Amino acid sequence: MAFLKKLGLALGVISATSSTVQAQDIKSDGWFGYVRHSDGGPWIITINETLIARLDGSGASCFALVYHFKPDQLVNSVMPRPEMAEGYYDLEDRIEAMNLNPSARQAASMVGGGIRKTWYCPADSQLSAAVGQMTQKFEQFQVEVVSSSIAELLKLKPTQLERQLRGDEDIIRNLANQGDDGSASRQIMHWIYNTPPERRPALLNKLKSLGYTIEEDSDEKIRASIISPLSVDSANRATIRFNEICQEFGCEYDGWETAIVAKR
Repeated sequence: MAFLKKLGLALGVISATSSTVQAQDIKSDGWFGYVRHSDGGPWIITINETLIARLDGSGASCFALVYHFKPDQLVNSVMPRPEMAEGYYDLEDRIEAMNLNPSARQAASMVGGGIRKTWYCPADSQLSAAVGQMTQKFEQFQVEVVSSSIAELLKLKPTQLERQLRGDEDIIRNLANQGDDGSASRQIMHWIYNTPPERRPALLNKLKSLGYTIEEDSDEKIRASIISPLSVDSANRATIRFNEICQEFGCEYDGWETAIVAKR
C-alpha cells in the first residue's frame, strides 16, 4: 500500500530524445492510472492489469470496499478532500496487514461521484467477513463491503483512447520539465496506420480540410502535421479527433510527436 500512496496516478513513463518526445505504455508493477469521463464522471481509476489478466477466466471471487463521503468531506461534491486519504489508506493498510488470505491483493480503485471503491482479489468469505467487522468500527465515513467479480473489474480496463489521453498528459508534463514553451507554435506530427486503400483518398482530403499537411503517404502509414501551440487540452482534442477519424475511415491512430521549443 505504501507503494500505491507514492505512486498516485503516476503510472506511465515517457521516453524523450533530444528532438522529439513520445509516450510509451510502460507500467510499474502492472498498475495503470487514468481518468474516465462517463456516468457523470470524471472518475480517477487505477487498475492492476497484471493481476486482472492472471485472474481473468479463473472464476475467482472478489470483494470491494465502498467509501461514502459526507458532503463536507468532498470537493465540488465529487472528489474526497485530500485529508480523507489518511483515513482510507490507514484502513487499507490494516487490511493488508491482516494477511488472512496472502493471495488476496488490491486489484483496483475508483474515486469520483462522492465515493471511493477499492477491489481485492481473489477473496474468500473469511477475509471479507473480517474486513466487514473492521469497517463497522470505522467512524470517519461510511464504509461497506460488497461482493464483486473479475467481470466487473474487466470493465475498468482502459480503452486505447483512454491510454492515449493519459499519454498526452505525460508528454506535456515531460516537455514542461525540459523547459518547453507550451504557448509557442511548433510542428506537431500525427501518425496513422493501416488505412484501407479504397479509403485513403477520402482520408487525405479530410485531413487537408482540417488544416493538416501530409508529410508522408505510403502503403504503411500517413504522417500529417500541423503548426500549433501545445497544451493538454489541445492534445486531448486532437487525440479524440484522430480516433474519431480513424473510426470513420477504418485506420489506426498511433499518436503524435513534437520538437521541444525552449522558452526564451
